[in-house]
Amino acid sequence: MGEDDMHLDFRVSLLLSPQQNESHPRMRTISTSVKFHNRMGRFYFFPVKPFHRLDMPAMMKRIVQQLETQ
Repeated sequence: MGEDDMHLDFRVSLLLSPQQNESHPRMRTISTSVKFHNRMGRFYFFPVKPFHRLDMPAMMKRIVQQLETQ
């Protein structure tokens, strides 16, 4: 998933591996990527970055929980 902008592009990737057995739960891998196109992209992301590091794991955890209940 992601979005492109004239200042930056971002991507979020979520990988859920199959559950092997009860003692080995599902592996979850979450990756984010940001590609800056210019200074404005870096300027925009500078104040966002600290919140991104705090908020993204919590947001992704909620998404995974929703996917697993479906």
